[in-house]
Amino acid sequence: MQFVGLVPGHYVLEAQVRRAASGAAWSPAATSSFAITTPWWRTPAALLLLALAGLLAAVVRTRESVLRRQKFQLETIVRERTSELIQKKHAIEQINGELLVARDAAEASRRAEAQFLANMSHEIRTPMNAVIGLTNLLQHTPTNPEQSEYLTAIGSSSQNLLVILNDILNSSKMEAGKLTLEQVAFRLPEAVRGLATLFRYAADSKGLNLRVEVADAVPAAIVGDPVRLQQVLVNLVSNALKFTRQGGVTVRAGRASEPAAAGHVALLFAVTDTGIGIPQDKLAAIFEDFSQANASTTREFGSTGLGLSIARNLV
Repeated sequence: MQFVGLVPGHYVLEAQVRRAASGAAWSPAATSSFAITTPWWRTPAALLLLALAGLLAAVVRTRESVLRRQKFQLETIVRERTSELIQKKHAIEQINGELLVARDAAEASRRAEAQFLANMSHEIRTPMNAVIGLTNLLQHTPTNPEQSEYLTAIGSSSQNLLVILNDILNSSKMEAGKLTLEQVAFRLPEAVRGLATLFRYAADSKGLNLRVEVADAVPAAIVGDPVRLQQVLVNLVSNALKFTRQGGVTVRAGRASEPAAAGHVALLFAVTDTGIGIPQDKLAAIFEDFSQANASTTREFGSTGLGLSIARNLV
């Protein structure tokens, strides 16, 4: 016997029997109570949990959809940025290649220019020495006053041109990296004091006072390059005399305050003058090749602008 569709609740089952053939009366009713409980999935708590699970599943699906869209957008952005970076990298590599080519070309041009100047200076200096020598020989022959004046002008111009050629040659050597410094023993005080003899005529001709001061602390003999040291000092003193109209020039040599390594000595050389001075904004420019503090300097004083540059490079 089956009872279909019973809802949860309490029930009483009554049953009676009789014998069909005898026609007897029905027996007294037998009863039995039973209850049908609510399935767990139909309880309020289970329904609430199912609802929460469905809501959580919907949230998870929504979140996954958002994450997928964000992932797609990020992948798209990464591909675009990667493509841009690759293009920029190629552009930078191309620019670097062009810069290297330009640098090599500029370096080759600079070397060629330095070599050309060195060769030309050397080739021109040889006949210029001949001109100076023949002029000196001719000055010792009988000449009239007018011829002597012409010869003096030729000799002075030749000497000035030889100085310019020597400066260009030294500058070219330094640019080409072919200038070497010697290490020989020499007497430093005598080398410095020799400047007074070398420039005495130039100072006296302009009525200037030239003083050379060597401190007692300066060593009597040192090891170095006397020719290059002399070249630096000659350039400085020559410039000082050239740009000084009155007053004088002082050359000082002494010990520097900076400490020196063992077996070495730190010396300080200073050349001061009462000349035209240098504007503050031109102090750096005057040490560049062919540079002057004022455009009228070359015209008035006949300077080429190489002396200080050579002195700086030697130092």
